[in-house]
Order: sequence, then C-alpha cells, then structure tokens
Amino acid sequence: MLQLTMIVRQVHLVFFFVLNFACLVDAQVDIATRMYRNNTAGTGELYSAPEFESLQVKWIYPGSGIDSKYLAPIVGKNRVFVAQGQTVICLDMFNGEELWKVTNPALRVNQRPKQYTGIGQIPSTSGNRVFVPSDNGCLLALDDTDGSQLWRFKSEGWISNPVIIDGNVNFTDANGLVVLDIETGNLQWRLNAGGRPEPSCMTVVADGAVYYGTVDGRLHKVSLVQRKKTWTTDLGGREINGTFCYDDGYLYVELHNPIRLLKIDARNGKIVQQCGAGSGLTRSGLQVTGDYLLVFGVHNPGCVHASDLSRFFPIKRRAVYPKGIGMTFDMQYSGATIVGKQILYLNACGRHPSPVWVTRLTETGFQPEIEVEPPGDNPMFFHGYRAPSCYFPPDTDEGWVYVGVNGGIVGLKGKTKEQAQR
Repeated sequence: MLQLTMIVRQVHLVFFFVLNFACLVDAQVDIATRMYRNNTAGTGELYSAPEFESLQVKWIYPGSGIDSKYLAPIVGKNRVFVAQGQTVICLDMFNGEELWKVTNPALRVNQRPKQYTGIGQIPSTSGNRVFVPSDNGCLLALDDTDGSQLWRFKSEGWISNPVIIDGNVNFTDANGLVVLDIETGNLQWRLNAGGRPEPSCMTVVADGAVYYGTVDGRLHKVSLVQRKKTWTTDLGGREINGTFCYDDGYLYVELHNPIRLLKIDARNGKIVQQCGAGSGLTRSGLQVTGDYLLVFGVHNPGCVHASDLSRFFPIKRRAVYPKGIGMTFDMQYSGATIVGKQILYLNACGRHPSPVWVTRLTETGFQPEIEVEPPGDNPMFFHGYRAPSCYFPPDTDEGWVYVGVNGGIVGLKGKTKEQAQR
C-alpha cells in the first residue's frame, strides 16, 4: 500500500512537471505585443523573440473613418485590436479581415490636443478581454470575440495606458493611481501620491511598483504590495516627456524645456546621472536594449541615437534616415519594437517615403538589415507615429509585424532566422 501511494505521488509529480514545462514552452513561443511597448517596464523589448530574416506586406486594412497613423495595433488571440474616437476594431491577424467593429458612446479615444499625443489612448489585452482607455476617464473591458462590453469604470478625467499585471488593471487618472480587478472592473484601491499625473506620460510597472510622472515635475514610485508611496523625486518642476522606461534597477527619463536625460535609481529615486540633449528632442521617449539607451530625434530630428548605459553620454552611434530626412514636431513619437538584437521602427517623416526599418545595433553602430518599401507608388503610405507590434505564432515558423500608418493598418509577414536556416 505504501509503495502504491509513493508511485501515485511520483506520477502526480511527473504530471505536474510536464504540465508546467509545457506552459513554460508555450509562454516562450507564443510571443505577442499585448500592450504598448511590449512589457510593463516599457522598454519595447519582446523577450525571447526570434529575429527576422525578411518582411513583406501581406494585407492592408484601409481604416476608413480613423486616423490610422496614430494607432498602435495590439495583438490578442489570432486578433489585432485598434481604437480611436468611439470606435474599436478587431481584425484577423493573418489576413486583415474585419471580425467586428463597435461604436461605444462612452469612448473618446485619442481625442486629446496634439501636445498630449505622445502616448495616446492605446488598448491592452489579456485573456479574452480588451481594455480600452478613453480621454474622458472611461475604461472599458470588451469581449474579444464580439466587442460586447463586459464592464465599464468611470474615472476622473483622462487616463493613461492600462498595464495588466497580477490579475489587476493599473493606470493613472487625473487624481493618481487606480487599480482595478481584471475580471469585474471593481476598484481594488487608489492612491494620490501628490500632483496631477502628466497626460502624455506612461505608467510603468516593474519589481512590484508603479512609476508615473506628474505635471508639477515630480516622479512617483508606489508599492503595489504595501499600497503606499515609496518615494517622490523632484525633477526641477519640468514635465516628463512621453514615454520613459525601467531597466535593471534604473529609470530612464526625458525632461522637457530644456531637454535633459536622467538616470534614476529605482530603489530610492535619486538621480545618478544626467545630461543635456539639445533642443531636437520632443516627446519621443526612451527605450533600452542590451547595453544601450535608444533616444529618438536628439540633436538631429530624424535620427535614432544609442547611448552606452555605462557612460550614459556622449552619444556616439546613430542611425540617420536616408538623405538626412527630418521629422516635424508631430512626427517624433515613433518608438521601436526590439526582437532579439534587431530594432524595428517606422521612419516617421511627413515629407519623404517612410519605409519600415529593421536594423541591428552593434559596437560599431547601426547596421540596416531589412527595408520594407511602401506598396504601390504612394511615398506617404508608411507614415506613422507609433512603434510596430509583433506576433510569433506558436505553431508556425513565421513572424508578423503590425503598424498603423497613413495607408491604414498593415500586416507584414516575415521569415525568422531560425526558419531561414532550415
């Protein structure tokens, strides 16, 4: 009897190991952009993602009635979601077919003044839900199969990008941090850490804490476990521009008027490094990949710069768009999506062709690897303001990239390097 009990326990243990290993493998293979900037830390990286060998346009959704160049498609289960105004659209990720399109009068997505469009109202998705933020303080949870409303939360004023973690939806509104239950939309708790959150500033979640900036030039850290403020750092009364990010215990922040880049210790909020960045940077945001900080538009708008994290500055490497193309004020929001050592981004220029670029950052500089030209003879087709989104299906050897551009929502299919080597 004792031997039989031990055998049963061993079988249960083996089953538990196999089940968890399968879940781990699936989590590593099924890599998708389910929220803006790909992860809660806002670095833009898709961890463990394969690299691209090639890319080509596979489908185009015209996007009539929406200003698609402001959109960042978010990837769910075989679906792509975008939202603007009072409209939420769901597309088949493999052929671009419209699966559903709903209009909800409670929404007012991406209707803020242009100076506050550094992030815009970008949905997130988790499980079978799509979470759509609105300028008027509404957060809607929609069923991803048909767009029906599951719940609605009315907050104060505009709200930031929703970050999904540990079964909760985290965002800031006009009064501070708000945490909701993901299933019911019920308020779990809220906290005003001081000041009014900056409309164009991301909400970043890392190591059990939420980081966000306020219009009075302060950066706050709030513990999600203790549900209280950990620290507040005075940034000299200057607002945080657009996106910032967390990496390996540090926050990388860009200040406005005048432009400065800061490296802040996330444990105590102390500024450990800072430098001026000229006047060419306007709400473009920062991203980290490997040993480098990516900065868009510094000194020469239309460039992507890389700064060594160990030295922070000066910048010694940059990728210049063809023929020295510059970007206007509105064009400097385009960030990147990082897969492996590749950087995927749009040439967000208003006057010249704007292809999708795939480049690699090496010790000697940026090395272009793939350039996707606009279909047809429309040079403005790939003109867009947001970072691309990606998906690597678990049962195929392919990768997909989705962008919102002048020409609509575009799906690009590519071979991964693993596939190309077979």
